[in-house]
Amino acid sequence: LALEWRLGAMQGAKNAHLETILLRTRCGETMPHGTSQRRQRNSRSTWFALLAVSLGAAAVCAATVATSSSIAFTWLTGRQIHGSRQAVLTPCGQISRWTRSYRLSMLAEDSEAGPAETPAETSAETPAEASPAEDSPAEASPAKASDEQDSKQEPAAIEPLFQELNVSNVTDSRKLMGALVAIFNRGDRAVDLILTDPRAMSTMMYAVATLPDAFDAAAQILLRRRDRRLRMRVLQHFRPVPDENAEVLPVSKNTNTTKLGSAIMSKFVDIVGNNLRRTIKLQFAGKDAAHVVVHGIEKAAHKAHRELTFSPRRVMEPKDPSRPQGPDNLKVSIAVTVVAT
Repeated sequence: LALEWRLGAMQGAKNAHLETILLRTRCGETMPHGTSQRRQRNSRSTWFALLAVSLGAAAVCAATVATSSSIAFTWLTGRQIHGSRQAVLTPCGQISRWTRSYRLSMLAEDSEAGPAETPAETSAETPAEASPAEDSPAEASPAKASDEQDSKQEPAAIEPLFQELNVSNVTDSRKLMGALVAIFNRGDRAVDLILTDPRAMSTMMYAVATLPDAFDAAAQILLRRRDRRLRMRVLQHFRPVPDENAEVLPVSKNTNTTKLGSAIMSKFVDIVGNNLRRTIKLQFAGKDAAHVVVHGIEKAAHKAHRELTFSPRRVMEPKDPSRPQGPDNLKVSIAVTVVAT
């Protein structure tokens, strides 16, 4: 009996609690678990959204009123609007398309009808005496366009410091040497050789090597410009005095240019950048080996961060020292003395 009484009491309390919840829900009071708070927050966010929409609609209406008033004012006063780039800014910060189209139509009408003149201006000036400032927008727009085109033109090219000679695959080394001699005899101190064909790199080296000793010629590999062409500057009476007993590095056509540049760099500076030797010699024979030497000197100058001046000269040696000297026992090679200036 006691157990049944307790179960009945618990069931009655539960029913009473449910009835209380229903009554509070109907009366709009706070419900458990924050249900009413969530509804209040949702209602607030809804009101804020409606407020934002109403403000946006008001801004659009204000922009429309401002645009229409500006159009009406322009039409009533009959102002001449010069330039199609001017526009009225609405309160929202956007350019009114209607105003722009209206002004373009006015410009078209003004160009067909001609510039408007007042009676005072007509009596004071003739059409031939009218100032250029009173020209129509249709006449002023080509001048503005021409000014903009002139401003967009590329700057004028800088004149070279020394005379430049282009070297291609059809250039002969002897003729190139003759051109260098003619320029030096005229009094120029240097000539810039521009390589237009990578296959003609040996032509530049052999042309400098065959210059007469009276010029004391030397050459330098310049930094490449935006056109990425190799430039060699040949100078007269600028041959640095080399050190004695300079190390000789033989170069063949199979030598790697990157490794050759690193080997030359290691003779001039150490890993920290301190100066070591001042002179080194490269010896080669053949056009392919000359190509490798020019590339190696250029890469060595970049790696060592030094200015390298080189002077190539022809060297004749006997092929077999045991045999008597003669034309058949001669080996012609090129010895390049590289000095870190």
